[in-house]
Amino acid sequence: MAEIVIDDSQLKKMLKQTIIEIIREDKTYLAYLMTIIVEYFGLTTAINEGKEIAKVEPELMVRILDAAMKKQCKHEKYDFSDLSGKLTLQGEPLGIQEEMRNAW
Repeated sequence: MAEIVIDDSQLKKMLKQTIIEIIREDKTYLAYLMTIIVEYFGLTTAINEGKEIAKVEPELMVRILDAAMKKQCKHEKYDFSDLSGKLTLQGEPLGIQEEMRNAW
């Protein structure tokens, strides 16, 4: 197997091109990343300020942060009820399968 060697300048150029493509193709992804970065720095600042103000049990802080992350990362489930219904199969299932297979 051949070995690929990439020097620092090539890697830097490739990373720049990748970031530019991400920005051009999917601006919502960039906005999402920026939100995470801003929240991270805000959270870090709040934690550091909180250390100076009052002592908090680490377990309590972890529980609070876990609850906040679960709430933030909760994905909405799609409601398929408008698509549900009853289908009636006309014919023998194995016969239909054989027909479809033989059509190839």
